[in-house]
Amino acid sequence: MRNPVIFAILVLLVLVPTADAKDVYVPIAGSVGVFRTDARIFNPSYTKAITVQAYLLPVGNIDNAGVTPIPFDVPARQMKVYDDVVSSLFGAAGLAGLRFSCVDDFAVTARIYAQASNGKLGQFEVGVASDEALTKGAILQLKSHADNRTNVGFQNTEASAATVTLTLYGKDNAVVKTSPLTIRARGVIAPTEISALMGGGLTADLSDCWLSFESDKALAAYGSVVDNGTTDPTFVPAVADSGVKPPQQATKEFNITARQFQYTITPVGGGASTTDAFTVNKGDKVILNITAQDVTHGFQLSPYVTSRSLNPGNTVRVEFDAIQAGTFNFVCTVSCGTGHVGMNGKMTVNP
Repeated sequence: MRNPVIFAILVLLVLVPTADAKDVYVPIAGSVGVFRTDARIFNPSYTKAITVQAYLLPVGNIDNAGVTPIPFDVPARQMKVYDDVVSSLFGAAGLAGLRFSCVDDFAVTARIYAQASNGKLGQFEVGVASDEALTKGAILQLKSHADNRTNVGFQNTEASAATVTLTLYGKDNAVVKTSPLTIRARGVIAPTEISALMGGGLTADLSDCWLSFESDKALAAYGSVVDNGTTDPTFVPAVADSGVKPPQQATKEFNITARQFQYTITPVGGGASTTDAFTVNKGDKVILNITAQDVTHGFQLSPYVTSRSLNPGNTVRVEFDAIQAGTFNFVCTVSCGTGHVGMNGKMTVNP
């Protein structure tokens, strides 16, 4: 009589890939209506067969982390054929993403197509390896207008929920809309028309548009552009987006009071006043409200502020971007009495 504990461990070893396993994702497949998906799994080894674990991950943005895999073998240097893979391998129907896992190297391709009376019309997918999934990507050459429509879909390749920010750019490359998206563990977002994906209400020209995404989990993402006249679809895989968004510009505003023979600087919005000095960061927008209290004074802060005359009781407002790091002196440029030459201060711009 076999030991049930040992048997359970052996089953787990067969079904659960190790931490070193390679995962490959097909972000959308289906066996529904006239649509079918044919998959091919390639074993490049000349000497050994491999065992691949296959996971069917239904659409609907549900938690697929607990899906049980189906194992199959691929002989050495052969291509495993699964026509109508959702039905033939998994015995299922509907739309889903696919995940394949193996401790050995392998590759996956798929073709999703519609079976018409006069033939097949479809599009081709190359499986996305786990190290090719993206946390920051762009889907280009999208179109949504009278002649074309575009669907976009996502597959979360990780076993915890993904927090995603989508940004749609119109024909003029201006931002049309930004929208949040949460994709559950191993969740699959079915191909969704781009306007609906972004929450609707879009009026911009989307005849040539693109979508960027940023996620805290790696995604397999794609677009599908369909010709409305012929129904011909084109599969558009996501590409990596290496752009780094600059930090949002901060505004630093100060009230500066000039009197014989010093300046007093007070941060607007709170903070202690200082005598003859203030600090900002490189890139900040700086606003200075400068007022003379007693007699006529001057103010010059090279290279940011040219000489200004300050009449008593009047406020001069100046604005500039602190584009250069360093220490910059400001001085009184109007002779205001015996202590005039010592009436100065400094602005420090941190890097």
